[in-house]
Amino acid sequence: RVSDDASIYARIATAYRPGGFNSNLPQTTVRSQFPGQLTYGPERATSFEGGAKGRVAGFGVNFAAYYLRTRDVQLVSAPSS
Repeated sequence: RVSDDASIYARIATAYRPGGFNSNLPQTTVRSQFPGQLTYGPERATSFEGGAKGRVAGFGVNFAAYYLRTRDVQLVSAPSS
């Protein structure tokens, strides 16, 4: 809190989605493709947020900035019907 009418904040958060087995392979998948398509790895993310809140001339004013960094994003795809 900067004053009675203003405050600033910052936040860092992490997220994790575990990997697993892909049980929705297309019927056209052949045995030689299994090693590359049967399993998928985990996904990780880190988010950063900072901002300020306050009152200026009797009006509430808010400002925020966000940034999200991802690693090993899991892609979802499906065969066309």
